[in-house]
Amino acid sequence: MPTDPQQFINSTCQCPPDTGSFVSDLADWANVCIALLAFGFSIYTFREQRRKDRENEAAQREKDREAKLEAERLHSVNIRLQWYKDVVIEPNLPKIRQYFDELYALQGQIKTPDLSEELKIDIINSVKNSTKSFKKSYLDSLLPISQAHYEKSRNLLDSLETILTKAIDNDELKLSNLKVYEKEINKPINETYTKLFDLIYGYRGE
Repeated sequence: MPTDPQQFINSTCQCPPDTGSFVSDLADWANVCIALLAFGFSIYTFREQRRKDRENEAAQREKDREAKLEAERLHSVNIRLQWYKDVVIEPNLPKIRQYFDELYALQGQIKTPDLSEELKIDIINSVKNSTKSFKKSYLDSLLPISQAHYEKSRNLLDSLETILTKAIDNDELKLSNLKVYEKEINKPINETYTKLFDLIYGYRGE
């Protein structure tokens, strides 16, 4: 043991540092860092979950809106279809059959291979008058329901009238011949009849 006081002081100052205290401080800092990271991660997780929740809520609101619009559309279609049935189909079926029966009856007026000008004019006028009357009663009921349906039906009837009047006015066609009459008159009538009913029963309220 040094007897000199100065030597004692020097020997005391040269003692190694307390390593246990340093490790404890380091562990405390590590715990603080871990706690901060955990707190930050919890905040991030919370915000991310809130963002996803808002996105899900927005997506659900959009789905609900689309479902409501679709339900309203279907309701409107059903109303239009019922109206179509009550206003167009049921009242006009007899008129449609009457119109086509009048066209089929044209054959009874064609008895000779060569039609006189007067007879041709009478038959053509008969076709035009029947078509005009039918278009007015039938097409007018279509217009408030469907513009597209109206135009398709009108085009069918206009086309048939043109085909028939041209065939009747054509001196080269011997319409008293059954095969010629079938091809030039009956066939277009049959095709128009079928297409018109395809339009009538193919309408879906759109």
